[in-house]
Amino acid sequence: MYDTRIPCPAHGGRQPNCAIWRDANGRRRARCYSHSCPEREILAALGEIDVSPVNASSTERKQAWALRIWRQTRPGDHTLAETYLRLRGIRIELPDSLH
Repeated sequence: MYDTRIPCPAHGGRQPNCAIWRDANGRRRARCYSHSCPEREILAALGEIDVSPVNASSTERKQAWALRIWRQTRPGDHTLAETYLRLRGIRIELPDSLH
């Protein structure tokens, strides 16, 4: 079992406190060591599984996907977005999250 450590996509953060790997059957597995996030939430945040209900309409699935993206926003400070703006001379105060 070989695992890769990444920042947990379910709860956010910057430390590589989440392990992802494939089990003996080839299924993607994940474990958050800092907040004990449910494996299903981690895999959903990675886009590995579809967590929308099977009978959901196309609109409901799109809304669920948009909500997952919205919840993954991070503060703008010290990000690629901030670097991009600063290198272009744009000196605005960044919002608390980049929605």
